[in-house]
Amino acid sequence: LRCMDKDTDVFDYWKCRSARTIGDIEDGLIAPLYGFKDRYDYYEQSASLPVMDKIAVPVYVLNAEDDPFFNSHLFPWKQCCDRGGVAPVKLETTVDGGHLGHIFHRDDRGSEEDAPIPVSSFAPMELARFIKHVHTSNFV
Repeated sequence: LRCMDKDTDVFDYWKCRSARTIGDIEDGLIAPLYGFKDRYDYYEQSASLPVMDKIAVPVYVLNAEDDPFFNSHLFPWKQCCDRGGVAPVKLETTVDGGHLGHIFHRDDRGSEEDAPIPVSSFAPMELARFIKHVHTSNFV
């Protein structure tokens, strides 16, 4: 936030500088920047759960339990098509991955002397598998 103008009226610069939680940043930056009253207004208007049953296009949702932006105990398993949900929504969680951790490629090494071997990350492989399933099942 150093590069942002501290005298701006678009968001609360000082609230952002003193933020100690993600919620503080959402109150100081995200909510005012995008026209929400506060973080709770942002959560309510941005929530996907109230409209999940209206989704018509197949959707794949991948989330890690250690994602700091998401409470893994609130994962909407009832909306998952595998568990009785009415919408074509496939939900999946992993223990690790953090926030956006599944989208990065990594290198595997057998030992310190071995050259790095590029390995695709989890999300692109799972997304490709999901798309292939949707395509071959003639869903769309």
